[in-house]
Amino acid sequence: MHSEHENGSRFIAFRKNLAALANTYNGLGGIDEFVFQRDEGRIAAKTQKLLDSTIKDVKNAVKQPIYYTGGGENPDKPFDYSPDNDAVILGADLWRELLLLGHIISDTLVMRWAELTSDISKGEVSMSQMVEILIKDIQPERNVSDAREVYRSQKRLECVWTGSVLPGSFDVDHAIPFVFRQFALEFISG
Repeated sequence: MHSEHENGSRFIAFRKNLAALANTYNGLGGIDEFVFQRDEGRIAAKTQKLLDSTIKDVKNAVKQPIYYTGGGENPDKPFDYSPDNDAVILGADLWRELLLLGHIISDTLVMRWAELTSDISKGEVSMSQMVEILIKDIQPERNVSDAREVYRSQKRLECVWTGSVLPGSFDVDHAIPFVFRQFALEFISG
Protein backbone atom coordinates (compact mmCIF):
# COMPACT_ATOMS: atom_id res chain seq x y z
CA MET A 1 0.00 0.00 0.00
CA HIS A 2 2.80 2.42 0.82
CA SER A 3 5.44 0.91 -1.49
CA GLU A 4 5.92 3.95 -3.71
CA HIS A 5 8.86 6.01 -2.49
CA GLU A 6 10.91 8.73 -4.15
CA ASN A 7 14.00 6.49 -4.34
CA GLY A 8 12.08 3.22 -4.50
CA SER A 9 11.81 0.72 -7.31
CA ARG A 10 8.08 -0.04 -7.07
CA PHE A 11 5.67 2.46 -8.54
CA ILE A 12 1.95 2.54 -9.23
CA ALA A 13 1.58 0.85 -12.61
CA PHE A 14 -0.51 3.60 -14.19
CA ARG A 15 1.32 6.63 -12.72
CA LYS A 16 3.47 7.42 -15.78
CA ASN A 17 0.60 7.46 -18.29
CA LEU A 18 -1.82 9.16 -15.90
CA ALA A 19 0.72 11.91 -15.13
CA ALA A 20 1.36 12.41 -18.87
CA LEU A 21 -2.39 12.61 -19.50
CA ALA A 22 -2.84 15.14 -16.68
CA ASN A 23 0.11 17.20 -17.98
CA THR A 24 -1.50 17.29 -21.44
CA TYR A 25 -4.47 19.17 -19.99
CA ASN A 26 -2.55 21.26 -17.44
CA GLY A 27 -2.54 24.45 -19.51
CA LEU A 28 -5.78 23.73 -21.35
CA GLY A 29 -8.26 23.97 -18.50
CA GLY A 30 -7.49 20.79 -16.58
CA ILE A 31 -10.01 18.07 -15.97
CA ASP A 32 -12.91 20.28 -17.06
CA GLU A 33 -11.48 20.57 -20.57
CA PHE A 34 -10.62 16.86 -20.63
CA VAL A 35 -14.22 15.94 -19.75
CA PHE A 36 -15.58 18.37 -22.33
CA GLN A 37 -13.34 16.99 -25.10
CA ARG A 38 -14.11 13.40 -24.09
CA ASP A 39 -17.86 14.01 -24.05
CA GLU A 40 -17.72 15.83 -27.40
CA GLY A 41 -15.49 13.13 -28.96
CA ARG A 42 -12.80 15.74 -29.65
CA ILE A 43 -9.73 14.23 -27.98
CA ALA A 44 -6.72 14.42 -30.30
CA ALA A 45 -5.55 11.06 -31.68
CA LYS A 46 -2.24 11.15 -29.78
CA THR A 47 -4.02 12.02 -26.52
CA GLN A 48 -6.67 9.34 -27.13
CA LYS A 49 -3.90 6.77 -27.48
CA LEU A 50 -2.45 7.93 -24.15
CA LEU A 51 -5.92 7.77 -22.55
CA ASP A 52 -6.44 4.23 -23.87
CA SER A 53 -3.05 3.16 -22.46
CA THR A 54 -3.89 4.76 -19.11
CA ILE A 55 -7.25 2.98 -18.93
CA LYS A 56 -5.58 -0.32 -19.83
CA ASP A 57 -2.96 0.21 -17.09
CA VAL A 58 -5.64 1.02 -14.49
CA LYS A 59 -7.69 -2.04 -15.46
CA ASN A 60 -4.64 -4.27 -15.13
CA ALA A 61 -3.74 -2.71 -11.79
CA VAL A 62 -7.15 -3.39 -10.22
CA LYS A 63 -7.61 -6.98 -11.40
CA GLN A 64 -5.52 -8.56 -8.64
CA PRO A 65 -6.97 -6.54 -5.72
CA ILE A 66 -10.49 -7.27 -6.96
CA TYR A 67 -9.67 -10.96 -7.22
CA TYR A 68 -8.21 -11.23 -3.72
CA THR A 69 -10.67 -8.86 -2.03
CA GLY A 70 -13.46 -10.88 -3.59
CA GLY A 71 -12.14 -14.06 -1.98
CA GLY A 72 -9.64 -15.44 -4.51
CA GLU A 73 -10.55 -19.05 -5.37
CA ASN A 74 -13.28 -19.26 -2.71
CA PRO A 75 -16.47 -20.45 -4.47
CA ASP A 76 -18.63 -18.41 -2.04
CA LYS A 77 -16.93 -15.10 -2.80
CA PRO A 78 -19.26 -12.06 -2.95
CA PHE A 79 -17.85 -10.67 -6.21
CA ASP A 80 -15.42 -11.54 -8.97
CA TYR A 81 -13.68 -10.01 -11.95
CA SER A 82 -14.72 -11.17 -15.42
CA PRO A 83 -11.96 -10.70 -18.00
CA ASP A 84 -14.44 -11.60 -20.75
CA ASN A 85 -16.71 -8.67 -19.90
CA ASP A 86 -13.95 -6.55 -18.33
CA ALA A 87 -16.26 -6.02 -15.37
CA VAL A 88 -16.74 -6.72 -11.68
CA ILE A 89 -19.53 -9.27 -11.21
CA LEU A 90 -21.75 -9.00 -8.12
CA GLY A 91 -24.48 -11.27 -6.85
CA ALA A 92 -28.02 -9.85 -6.84
CA ASP A 93 -28.19 -9.74 -3.02
CA LEU A 94 -24.95 -7.76 -2.75
CA TRP A 95 -26.02 -5.46 -5.57
CA ARG A 96 -29.32 -4.70 -3.82
CA GLU A 97 -27.49 -3.89 -0.57
CA LEU A 98 -25.04 -1.64 -2.39
CA LEU A 99 -27.92 0.23 -3.97
CA LEU A 100 -29.53 0.75 -0.56
CA LEU A 101 -26.28 1.78 1.14
CA GLY A 102 -24.59 3.44 -1.84
CA HIS A 103 -24.57 6.95 -0.40
CA ILE A 104 -22.94 5.74 2.84
CA ILE A 105 -20.39 3.66 0.95
CA SER A 106 -19.61 6.52 -1.42
CA ASP A 107 -19.06 9.00 1.42
CA THR A 108 -16.92 6.48 3.29
CA LEU A 109 -14.78 5.80 0.22
CA VAL A 110 -14.24 9.50 -0.38
CA MET A 111 -13.17 10.07 3.21
CA ARG A 112 -10.90 7.00 3.28
CA TRP A 113 -9.33 7.86 -0.08
CA ALA A 114 -8.70 11.44 1.08
CA GLU A 115 -7.19 10.22 4.35
CA LEU A 116 -4.97 7.71 2.56
CA THR A 117 -3.83 10.27 -0.02
CA SER A 118 -2.92 12.74 2.71
CA ASP A 119 -1.08 10.03 4.60
CA ILE A 120 0.84 8.81 1.54
CA SER A 121 1.78 12.37 0.57
CA LYS A 122 3.07 12.91 4.11
CA GLY A 123 0.77 15.91 4.51
CA GLU A 124 1.73 17.57 1.22
CA VAL A 125 -1.91 17.16 0.20
CA SER A 126 -4.32 17.81 3.05
CA MET A 127 -7.31 15.59 3.62
CA SER A 128 -9.64 18.56 3.07
CA GLN A 129 -7.98 19.38 -0.29
CA MET A 130 -8.45 15.80 -1.41
CA VAL A 131 -12.11 15.70 -0.31
CA GLU A 132 -12.74 18.88 -2.30
CA ILE A 133 -11.18 17.31 -5.41
CA LEU A 134 -13.02 14.00 -4.99
CA ILE A 135 -16.48 15.53 -4.57
CA LYS A 136 -16.07 18.17 -7.27
CA ASP A 137 -18.92 18.13 -9.74
CA ILE A 138 -17.15 18.43 -13.06
CA GLN A 139 -19.02 20.87 -15.24
CA PRO A 140 -16.87 21.90 -18.18
CA GLU A 141 -16.65 25.66 -18.43
CA ARG A 142 -18.31 27.20 -21.42
CA ASN A 143 -15.55 28.27 -23.74
CA VAL A 144 -16.47 31.62 -25.26
CA SER A 145 -13.40 31.89 -27.50
CA ASP A 146 -14.99 29.72 -30.20
CA ALA A 147 -18.14 31.85 -30.19
CA ARG A 148 -16.07 35.06 -30.25
CA GLU A 149 -14.37 33.86 -33.48
CA VAL A 150 -17.75 33.21 -35.09
CA TYR A 151 -19.00 36.66 -34.09
CA ARG A 152 -15.83 38.38 -35.31
CA SER A 153 -16.32 36.85 -38.76
CA GLN A 154 -19.73 38.56 -39.09
CA LYS A 155 -20.03 41.86 -40.98
CA ARG A 156 -22.45 43.52 -38.58
CA LEU A 157 -23.12 42.65 -34.97
CA GLU A 158 -25.76 44.08 -32.69
CA CYS A 159 -25.97 43.95 -28.91
CA VAL A 160 -28.66 41.49 -27.86
CA TRP A 161 -29.73 43.82 -25.03
CA THR A 162 -29.76 47.25 -26.67
CA GLY A 163 -29.80 46.58 -30.42
CA SER A 164 -26.83 48.94 -30.86
CA VAL A 165 -24.23 48.12 -33.49
CA LEU A 166 -21.16 46.68 -31.76
CA PRO A 167 -17.76 48.32 -32.20
CA GLY A 168 -14.61 46.33 -32.92
CA SER A 169 -14.33 45.11 -29.33
CA PHE A 170 -17.12 43.35 -27.48
CA ASP A 171 -17.77 40.88 -24.70
CA VAL A 172 -19.28 37.45 -25.25
CA ASP A 173 -21.76 36.29 -22.62
CA HIS A 174 -20.54 33.20 -20.76
CA ALA A 175 -23.98 31.57 -20.92
CA ILE A 176 -23.72 30.22 -24.46
CA PRO A 177 -25.61 26.91 -24.71
CA PHE A 178 -23.31 23.92 -25.19
CA VAL A 179 -25.12 22.92 -28.38
CA PHE A 180 -23.95 26.14 -30.03
CA ARG A 181 -20.30 25.41 -29.23
CA GLN A 182 -20.27 22.52 -31.72
CA PHE A 183 -22.00 24.73 -34.30
CA ALA A 184 -19.38 27.43 -33.76
CA LEU A 185 -16.53 24.93 -34.17
CA GLU A 186 -18.01 23.61 -37.41
CA PHE A 187 -18.60 27.15 -38.67
CA ILE A 188 -14.99 28.18 -37.99
CA SER A 189 -13.47 25.05 -39.51
CA GLY A 190 -15.42 25.06 -42.56
